[in-house]
Amino acid sequence: AFLAANLMVGLLIQVGLATANPVVRGAQTPQAGITPQGEETTPAAAKYRLGLGEQLKGNLTAAKQQFKAALALNENYVPALIAMAGLSLAEGSRVDAEQYLKRAEALEPASASVHLAWGRLHQSLGRAVLAEASFKRARDILPTATAPLISLGEFYLQQPGRQMDALRSFQKACELEANNRFAQYFRGVAAAAAGQREEAVSALERAAQLAPKDPAALRALGRVHMEALAFEKALSAFDAGLVRQPKFVPLMLDRSDALARLGRWDVALAQLGKAEALAPAAVEIVLKQADLLQGAKRWKDALRQYEKVLATAPKLAIAHNNMAWALLGSGGQEKPAVESAKKAVSLSPKSAPFVDTLGWAERAAGDLNGARTSLKRALELDPKVAVFHYHYGVVMSELKDDKAAAASFKTALKLDPQFEDASDTLRRLKLLGA
Repeated sequence: AFLAANLMVGLLIQVGLATANPVVRGAQTPQAGITPQGEETTPAAAKYRLGLGEQLKGNLTAAKQQFKAALALNENYVPALIAMAGLSLAEGSRVDAEQYLKRAEALEPASASVHLAWGRLHQSLGRAVLAEASFKRARDILPTATAPLISLGEFYLQQPGRQMDALRSFQKACELEANNRFAQYFRGVAAAAAGQREEAVSALERAAQLAPKDPAALRALGRVHMEALAFEKALSAFDAGLVRQPKFVPLMLDRSDALARLGRWDVALAQLGKAEALAPAAVEIVLKQADLLQGAKRWKDALRQYEKVLATAPKLAIAHNNMAWALLGSGGQEKPAVESAKKAVSLSPKSAPFVDTLGWAERAAGDLNGARTSLKRALELDPKVAVFHYHYGVVMSELKDDKAAAASFKTALKLDPQFEDASDTLRRLKLLGA
């Protein structure tokens, strides 16, 4: 899920991986990598190119002026019409965006660029059926071009259950152009989302080779290794990415996660300190610091950091949830832990992990009946997590329902024979004679 993020093919396909996030959504992607043909030397085309340059620099007002200047020179210049549609959509003017695209389509009904632009507009407005049709139309118009295939694949990535469709689209793009850095990057993203880990690693390694100055593929590669619990490999990928862009804060946070999973708490905290110096207002960094301190069993320090997070973001459910665990770990604070867990659940009532935390805190506070109710609810929300069954089994055992306890312990081990509490689960099963 972490790889199926908002990814959009567009302007940056033309100019290369210019940023750490290789593809920019919305107004900065007017042409989906397809350049206008035959009019590159006209005055309108010159103004249009200036507009693209301003977009890359983030100067959208200046870009709009250049695109309007292009249309003043040639009101039928389709690339500028498409660009204005993108800017209008970014500004929240759906009607204007549609009018620009209708003009463009009337002038060039068989233009792949026009249909890609329609696809993006429909996608941004939640019109999935229309978006897919537009992207497919662009693909059919230019069957040997990679940009329509990548746009279609990106669309599929954001649709539930369409990961394999996305992967097939990116695979086709790579068949057409094996050295397309974007196609390889997105093939890796889609393969990871579809559970095809070996293909994901292969594609992302290739993408990293094709874009030697950009850390995006290495970051994605590291995350794939994290999912596979290959933390040393993940750390290696994150380190290589930071060599390319030493001040890329998201990558620094990923690196701290890998270090934490390896138990290198002090190094992980030092990495977060460097990230905080670059982004002092980022609540996420403070939350990660609290989590690392908790992992290192520095309970008082962790609690201070959670309080700092909640002072800034009082409705951040995960902070309340994690604080509950820190309170339980510090000892003697079971009732405050229950209150923190209840706050997390009130903010996110359908979060199975948060409901599980509440049940475990209620058990610690001596409320076994409340714990049973909460833990049963967590299992209803997500029955495939081993630790939830373990927690429920412990509570049922303490309620003297040995049959229910044994069933839960067996289910936990069946789901994950090597989960963190597996050894204690086996011990409890033996005590129950099961």
